[in-house]
Amino acid sequence: MKRRNLFQPHAGTLHSVLALAARCPGRRAVRGVLQPFFHSRTATDAAAAGAARRLLESVSPDRGSSCLRAAPPRVTEAADVQVIVAAYNAEAYIDDCLRSILTQRTRYSVEVTVVDDGSTDATPAILARHADAGRIRLVTQANGGPSAARNAALAELRGRYVLFVDSDDLLPQGAVERLAATAERTDADIVDGTFLHLRGGRRETGRPLPDAVTTDWTVLQGFACGKLVRRELFFKVQFPEGYHFEDTLYLYAIFPRCRRVATVSEPVYVYRDHASSSSHVPLGSPAAMDALWVTLRLLADTRQLGVRPDGRLFSACCRDVRSTFLRLATLRSAAVTRAAFVLLSAHVQAFFGPTLPDDTHERPLARALLRGDYAAFLLHRRLG
Repeated sequence: MKRRNLFQPHAGTLHSVLALAARCPGRRAVRGVLQPFFHSRTATDAAAAGAARRLLESVSPDRGSSCLRAAPPRVTEAADVQVIVAAYNAEAYIDDCLRSILTQRTRYSVEVTVVDDGSTDATPAILARHADAGRIRLVTQANGGPSAARNAALAELRGRYVLFVDSDDLLPQGAVERLAATAERTDADIVDGTFLHLRGGRRETGRPLPDAVTTDWTVLQGFACGKLVRRELFFKVQFPEGYHFEDTLYLYAIFPRCRRVATVSEPVYVYRDHASSSSHVPLGSPAAMDALWVTLRLLADTRQLGVRPDGRLFSACCRDVRSTFLRLATLRSAAVTRAAFVLLSAHVQAFFGPTLPDDTHERPLARALLRGDYAAFLLHRRLG
């Protein structure tokens, strides 16, 4: 009688073993023991990728757009720093947000561009008061989502540097001065700093960053807000519209194009953590599919930008893939997970080819994607 590998053919058994192994304290040791048994090559050719896309589109269609600009932005020398705030139904927070920006003490000139994204509450009236007093430059438009609002401001780049602030967040005093002074001193393309989280009225420090200058952009945090970005990085790209998780733009199309980046240890941004934040996607929502769609879109766009598919970018991509599949797991569909793997694997193979991540910890996951090995992918995604 022919013997068969217990772990290979049956998806239910595979998932059960992985779920048990993921709870073990020595997960990496467990991975090493299980790795020889977990292999299951999956077709990732054009026909398989097409079938996978059709299944995924039936769950949540890809309604997004490219990040590549159809035309370059207008450039106006209005200020050293252009602060961009996209606001939608932000009446509870927008006044505090703007006050934290407008009261910054700095030697650098600052212009604040606020885009009212079709608000239906008191936000337009609050913004009108600030605009009438000459404190902000106000842009109004029909509701199009965070990316469309940010892009409306990016249509005219009015500062040497761009700084995004969400309408429910705050800038701590001195943030603009610290960021701009560091950019001037180091000639960095992006300057990032430590974040604070505002929870229940208390400020808690997020991941602390050092005072440093480097060519390694992976030290940067993945949020669009709270970073000073040289305006030239937006000459060819904008935020991909129609998606949640639009900040993924930075990972694929902004960070890899930097010559030099800098970080500051002092806090430069206060993130207000609350359930109604526009950055939150409910668990189990079909909108979780946007995490996959935006990654696929940006992989394709990044190729057109001429970004080199090097080991640093592949390492960051693998970390993004882990986050994406954590979100997809909330949909509780093995068929969706497998189809997403097929489609993503095809894109990764096309973009990265023989390249492997610089981060050796990410290489097993990368090899699974490059080989279309679904069982190995599940193992390394869960136990990585």
